[in-house]
Amino acid sequence: MTAVYIILGILIFFFLILIIPVKVSLAFEDGVFSAIVYYGFIRIFNSKKPRKEKPEKKAKKQTKKQAKKQEKDQKKKKEPSAFSKLFAHKKAKLGLTGAVKFFLDLLKDALSKLVWIVRKIKFRKFRLNLVVASDDAATTAINYGYFCTAIYPTLSFLSANTNLTLKEVDISADYNKTAIDFDLSVNLKTRIIYFLVLAIKLFREYKKLIKEVAKDE
Repeated sequence: MTAVYIILGILIFFFLILIIPVKVSLAFEDGVFSAIVYYGFIRIFNSKKPRKEKPEKKAKKQTKKQAKKQEKDQKKKKEPSAFSKLFAHKKAKLGLTGAVKFFLDLLKDALSKLVWIVRKIKFRKFRLNLVVASDDAATTAINYGYFCTAIYPTLSFLSANTNLTLKEVDISADYNKTAIDFDLSVNLKTRIIYFLVLAIKLFREYKKLIKEVAKDE
């Protein structure tokens, strides 16, 4: 019985870790991006605080990253990806139209899962101040229309599918300026368990793709 209690205690401990809320504050102001992450009431990351690293460690990290990059590039050149293999097989089997339809169905399924995870994210605050500008007045007006048609429907989607409690959006066109200027800040709240469930779902879809490749080979 003691072993059972220990196992139950470990499971409850990990479950509590997974359900503890994670708060993320993202901001882009004056051309500088910042991020602060809280796990429960503990701040685990703050991009505003510079990290002190020795120059020797930095040099070692850079050389390791470059070596890994070169290895990955060589592997990519030698072997085609699983996606390209599957597309080639489906094209040979179903034709171009059938292959495209197959991957569109996969994309729809993936998007439905992304919508699910978006609904599990609580947007506590969203603030956007965008000033559209360019060298030409006509281009400024066209870009202003593009930004409005892209941003407002996206915010409507977020409002309909998430808990967006506070939203401050100001999009304007300035014909006296020559460059776009914007400030953005958003506060998010979610739980790790949701992303674990999403990872499991995506892994299952990936396994299905691998099986499809194995069947066609």
